Amino acid sequence: FDNDILVSVTIPKKTIAIAYKSIRNSATDFPVLTCCTVKSEDSVRTAIGARPQRAMLITDEEGILTTGINADVFGRYVEQNIVTESNNRASAGYRKKMAGVLAKRCLRQIGGLE
Repeated sequence: FDNDILVSVTIPKKTIAIAYKSIRNSATDFPVLTCCTVKSEDSVRTAIGARPQRAMLITDEEGILTTGINADVFGRYVEQNIVTESNNRASAGYRKKMAGVLAKRCLRQIGGLE
């Protein structure tokens, strides 16, 4: 075992925008699907969680957002690239469709379009 002691953690300051959305069957229920989008100076990342597997991170690898915010296209990109499964809360198809919708809503909120 290593006996080193963590003395400090430095986190560089960056300007970021964050949006979080979720879908629940009722207001106090566990979420069926969650989406968190983070836009920094150089990237946009979307995490889709509360699915039967652990959360999945989707980044703009195709450069969809390099020319500006296009929430509709990015929502379709998320929908095509997300892997979901069914359980007693929702079907895989519903989660796939809603992942794109939530990503689009988060991106619109970040871009000031909502």
